[in-house]
Order: sequence, then C-alpha cells, then structure tokens
Amino acid sequence: MNKTLASCLLLGLSGGLCAADQALFSVNGAPVTAAMMQHMAQTMIKPGIEPTAQIQQILVGEMANRILLSQAAVAAGLDKQAEHQASLEVERISYLASAALQEQMRKSAPSEADLQAYYNKNHSQPTTEFKARHILLKEEAQAQKLIEELKQGADFSALAKQHSTDPAGPNGGDLGWFSADGMVKPFADAVVAMKKGSHSDKPVQSPFGWHVILLEDSRELPAKPLEQIKDQLTAELQQQALKDYMEQLRSKAVIEEVKP
Repeated sequence: MNKTLASCLLLGLSGGLCAADQALFSVNGAPVTAAMMQHMAQTMIKPGIEPTAQIQQILVGEMANRILLSQAAVAAGLDKQAEHQASLEVERISYLASAALQEQMRKSAPSEADLQAYYNKNHSQPTTEFKARHILLKEEAQAQKLIEELKQGADFSALAKQHSTDPAGPNGGDLGWFSADGMVKPFADAVVAMKKGSHSDKPVQSPFGWHVILLEDSRELPAKPLEQIKDQLTAELQQQALKDYMEQLRSKAVIEEVKP
C-alpha cells in the first residue's frame, strides 16, 4: 500500500500529510482524492476502529469498484435517463441539505454563558413527578359510567384491567412515575390539578380518547446540576437553533405549485 495513502486513511486530513484535493490513485484516469477516501472510510469504518492494512485495501478496492461501475453506467448512457437523473439530483440535494444542517449546528454551538442562561431559565428549579393509573376509553359516556362506579367503591385497578384500551390496562392502568411535560396537555393538566389519592371526577379527553385517572402519589425532585445535563441542554439549544434556521429559510422562500 502506498505510504501516503495509508497515512491519509490513518490520520485523516487533519494529520497534515495530505490535502483534501491530493490525488492518491486513479482508476482509468479518474483521480481519487484524499477527501474522497476519507469520506469512504467514515461511511464504512466504525468509529474507534483503526484502518489496518487489510481494511485499507478493502476501501481502495471498494472505491475502485464503484468508479468502474459508474464509468460503465455513463458509457451505457444511464446518466442521461430521466429516472436516474432525478435520483442523482435528489441524492445531491439530500447531501447538501445535510451539509447545511451540520454547518448550522457548528455555528450554533452554545457557549458556556448560553448554557448557563438556558439552565437557569428552564432546568434550575425542582420538578414534580406523579404516579398515576388511568383507564382509556373510546366513549365519554363509558368513562362517566366508570367514574360513577368508582364513587360507589369499585376497584380502579380491576376496572382498568376489564375496560381500558391502553397497553397499561392489563397492569391495572399503572403508568408509573412521570413528569407532566411527558404527557399530552389535557392529561397533564388534569393530573396537576388533582389531589393525591383521588380520581378524576369527570372524563378527560385527549387525542387518544377519554381518560379516567387515579393520582396515587407525587414527589418533588431536586434540579439536576448543569454539568450532569450539559449534553442534553446543548442538544435542545441546537435543535431550537435549527428550527429557527428552517423557519427563516421558509419565510424567504417562494414555494408554489407548477401548473401543467
């Protein structure tokens, strides 16, 4: 194996031994650059695995095979066929879209001050968790009927096992511990307003159907320190930045139907 090629694959472009556009070998006169081989290595080799001589030979062979096949496709005129041109264009668009997102994520990496401010505003306070059971039903009238049975002393768990359409039904409707923001809003609002040991006095509607809820317990959890959730907060801030970026792009775009 060429020492320059091996070094480029082993150390990457950041090793300083090869420029991105440096040709390492060619196939029927078509140059294969260091950047092309680095991309091949990144897509085929799992992170942390050193590209041994055997792996390097496999990469070179795979790149050569792909170039030979692409040359055969061009010689056969496949690149001129509409369906293949459309696929190539979609692949080009998808790759550039991904590159744009990656670049925007790099630019929007939050500073320590950004993380601290976001933490102080959204994650520095204690949180409340709830332990509840529920019975999910299709009809409001059926939910109201079960509430009346509960008022007469019926066992909530038994009713859930018998009537609930939710996967938690066989377990008596047990949802375990959860935070309010982990549930759909109508359900969460109902739970927050309830007292421990009580069941909902009227059916609660959500996109999933009608709920009868039993709040068994609640607890307050101290806020996690910033260092413990820094990666989570970084991801949240970057996702918001990407959302804002897309909204900015769409606000300036002209998207219209092309009439035949």
